[in-house]
Amino acid sequence: MKTDLRQELHAVDTDENENTPERPAPVNRPLRSMDIVREKKEQSPIRKYWYVPAALAAILVLFGIKSYLGNASYIVRRDDLKVSIVQKGAFAVDVRANGKLKSKDVFMLASRVSGSVGQVLVKAGDTVDVDTPVVNLVNPQLTIDLDQARAKLQQTSAESQVEMRTLGTALLDQQIQLLTAKNNYQTALRELNAKTELSKFDGGLVSAMDLQQAKASVETQQQIWQFSEKRVAEMRERLAAQKRAEDLQIQQLRAQVGNIQTQIDQLVVRAGMRGTLQSLAVSPGQKLNVGDSVGVVADTTTLIAQLQVPELQVQQVRAGLPVTIDTRRSKIEGEVIRVAPSVAGGMVEVDVALKGTVPSEARADLSVEGLVHVVEMKNVTYLDRPDFAKANTVGSLYRLTEDESKAVKIPVKFGEASVNQIQIVSGAAAGDRIITSDVSAFAAHDTIIVK
Repeated sequence: MKTDLRQELHAVDTDENENTPERPAPVNRPLRSMDIVREKKEQSPIRKYWYVPAALAAILVLFGIKSYLGNASYIVRRDDLKVSIVQKGAFAVDVRANGKLKSKDVFMLASRVSGSVGQVLVKAGDTVDVDTPVVNLVNPQLTIDLDQARAKLQQTSAESQVEMRTLGTALLDQQIQLLTAKNNYQTALRELNAKTELSKFDGGLVSAMDLQQAKASVETQQQIWQFSEKRVAEMRERLAAQKRAEDLQIQQLRAQVGNIQTQIDQLVVRAGMRGTLQSLAVSPGQKLNVGDSVGVVADTTTLIAQLQVPELQVQQVRAGLPVTIDTRRSKIEGEVIRVAPSVAGGMVEVDVALKGTVPSEARADLSVEGLVHVVEMKNVTYLDRPDFAKANTVGSLYRLTEDESKAVKIPVKFGEASVNQIQIVSGAAAGDRIITSDVSAFAAHDTIIVK
């Protein structure tokens, strides 16, 4: 019976060994009466060395990948790249800059007299002419000063007339005395002549003493006549001097009256030129002193463009270069007339004179874009300008292979640069396909895979 039991157990173990994986070897221990001795089976080589084929397959896969990739160590999608073709031909160097239209002729309105703003007659943006009133100022003291000046002028004029008449009367008296003296002299001279003739007769009709008295009388009357002439001349000079002084004083008073009247007229601040009132800096009730700003008037018929050119590009810009101004609706041709000598905030101001008819949308402070045409070169190798490429520097680009499966880094030398293109001095030839998008992600790799 024991023998049958052992046979049955052996059959069960055999079936289990065929259907179950290999178990660890049992621990050797003394056989007991019920133990069954199992026979040890040898494992097949395939099951024992199963990892060898897997390792060989992995090596073959890696070898295949290496053969496909070559020296490439980065993979990028073709759709993520921007590719441009190197060209050869005419190459224009342009400098692009933003700016605004400005009035060439700008007039600053300022208060010429002190006063308070009584009324604002126009608004910023209104069209004005030379005599257009902009602001009315109020200053009551000027009216008082004008009345006082006029009263003083009238008083001085009246006093001057009285003085001149008095001096005129005195001159007439002197002239009468001059005539009397002249007449007395002539009478004395006739008497002398008569006595001289009588003294020639014998018999002593005229004594020697009478003749001497007649001569003395003539000399006296002659001196009186001469003194009277001097007095009349001096009186005339005095009258003329007094008249000049009176006229000067009256002229000064009239000028004072005119000055005050001018100040009163200037209480009305006028535009001063034809154009547009760009800004207004006052409001009713505001106190203004002489010279305070009231507003700005600009002549919209003489506009210029003021461009802000980056300081690294302004070296190419000079007076006389042609410029195209884009107002977003129209394009205007122009010419550089001034390049600022200093830099402000990394920008240099460039003034452009506009040519031809100015479009209707053009006005002061309108934002515009300017394209300065620096130079045009012929038979030049050039490329659409990558964001990282700078003029007159040495750099590197990625050139695609013919099948566009790879891109290889090549050294290049850049030349002149425009807004959208850059010259290739060496390193690339016409027809080469170059990656012009951002390459910072794989810039450390010499070769990349394009999928």
